[in-house]
Amino acid sequence: MGLRVILGLTVLVVTCRAASPGITTAECRDRIGAAVLIRLVRGNLPARVEFRAEAVAEKILRPAGIHLRWSTSEFPPDLRQCASLVVVVEVGGRIPAGPHDVWSFATPYASTGSRIHIFWDRIASGCQKELWGHVLGHVFAHEITHVLEGLARHSDEGLMKPHWRRADLYGMTYRPIPLTADDIDLIHRGLAALRETATADSGPITGH
Repeated sequence: MGLRVILGLTVLVVTCRAASPGITTAECRDRIGAAVLIRLVRGNLPARVEFRAEAVAEKILRPAGIHLRWSTSEFPPDLRQCASLVVVVEVGGRIPAGPHDVWSFATPYASTGSRIHIFWDRIASGCQKELWGHVLGHVFAHEITHVLEGLARHSDEGLMKPHWRRADLYGMTYRPIPLTADDIDLIHRGLAALRETATADSGPITGH
């Protein structure tokens, strides 16, 4: 069973403001690097699987210069204002009609609500228990990359393939599926576009 991803088509709004009037947006962001804050609405996800998945996602995105920070509650305002991006990830919730091999979907252009939806029950029933944390970590990283790139696209190879084969799922436990050089470049372009948007905006950006 592979991974199939559905992408929404709305407008992305980013939280990225200076922490105080005396600090510029660029200075604020430089203090914590390319931090992406992930607020996880975890549903019935087992804690041990969550921790493994978070570590796997961090490892996959680190070569792109992305640092993930996770929380199951709201982040402090100053940290939200300095981050490159704030993403809400919902695990569980309503499963849409359609093929049962859809494990997740992202709405990278959405301006409100959860931007990533993970159907944990489908993942748990679709692969063996010892694979859960590794597979979920790749699903996290895959969907976060969609949001960072801000594009409804997939790659021919690497993490951003539209489907993972059974062999890919087992291989994840030994070596994470990496991002391609093209996807890393698209992440950097996406972040640059977000910085330009935040710098040009003169009012508060919430989107949550």
